[in-house]
Amino acid sequence: MTIYFFLGDISSKGGIERVTITLANALSKKFNVSIVSLYKSNSEIAFEINNNVNVIILSNQFEKSMYNRSPGGKGIIFDFKYIFSKLDVLKKRCNGINSEDIIVSCDIKMTLLLYFFCKKNRARLLAIEHFEHDIGNGILKRLRKIIYTRIDAVVSLTSEDKHKYLVWLDAKKHWVIPNIVVTNKKELTFSDTEKENTVLAVGRLTHQKGFDLLIKSWSLIENDGWILKIVGDGEEFDNLQKQVSQLNATNIELIPFQKNIHELYAKSKIFVLSSRFEGLGMVLLEALTYALPCISFDCPAGPKTILSNGSGLLVPTGNVDLLGTTISKLINDHELRKSLSLKSAKVLVNFSEDKIVKQWSEMICETKKQTLL
Repeated sequence: MTIYFFLGDISSKGGIERVTITLANALSKKFNVSIVSLYKSNSEIAFEINNNVNVIILSNQFEKSMYNRSPGGKGIIFDFKYIFSKLDVLKKRCNGINSEDIIVSCDIKMTLLLYFFCKKNRARLLAIEHFEHDIGNGILKRLRKIIYTRIDAVVSLTSEDKHKYLVWLDAKKHWVIPNIVVTNKKELTFSDTEKENTVLAVGRLTHQKGFDLLIKSWSLIENDGWILKIVGDGEEFDNLQKQVSQLNATNIELIPFQKNIHELYAKSKIFVLSSRFEGLGMVLLEALTYALPCISFDCPAGPKTILSNGSGLLVPTGNVDLLGTTISKLINDHELRKSLSLKSAKVLVNFSEDKIVKQWSEMICETKKQTLL
């Protein structure tokens, strides 16, 4: 049996690519694992892949695809044309996949492509939902209800919206399994002495991540002696730079994606997640591996689950004024930063590699039983 993880672009620097590769690496210690990428836009893959993970790239160059095409009604027609063109490529390049294997999809569009592909080879098909249940346009939501009821299992990252799935999905098919968090090798301890007066935010520069809200919040507070660093690539870079200038906001740096992002986590004193919505909030978990005190919008879904034991501060989603006030409070309260930091380790236990691999193994075993019934 081989587990095949499918991605749109394995060389993308996004969160889905990162967590998929991390999961593939972990499962490869117990199973045969391959990653299939529809195409590869960049010469290098941003995240390290274990040598025992087989990588299959269907097109070694950038493609206009269902992930980067223009929005609108014609885009939906394009998606279906793209899916069926890739279906032919899959049948030729992945003809060794059979009923003993497991295929894992990263989103609803990919699931549709793989559903048609699996009708012939009868491989088990699993889908991971990286975002909260209610996110997405109406067409994709309707398509999800049709396709997900026909595949073997659906994994969501938090239990916050489990009840929403169970309205229309068989409980035996729904699993809640979070992403793996690779913990910092050093012991989680609190220390401000070797750190800089930095508030850190990390993620794709997209509307979803709410960095425009964070910049507005930062502009409202006294931040002398502190700097806000926003790290990531994306289409909102120019707009965010323009916003910084228009607000005359001081002490803000927009930093491109960094392979050595761990150095920024290690040197910072506070982490902020300002997303409008999330699937889990991996950067929040990664910040906790460095014992960083965290502030997050209470967006759907993930931050509430992660910070439920008081290991961080939650702010109502979109409340720019309160976010600024909370950042200011944490900047000026050393003891509060210390208190939050010391709770990090308790959160991370639920996201260990051993625990997540065990959950995936149980699901794989259970889906095989259901297939044989």
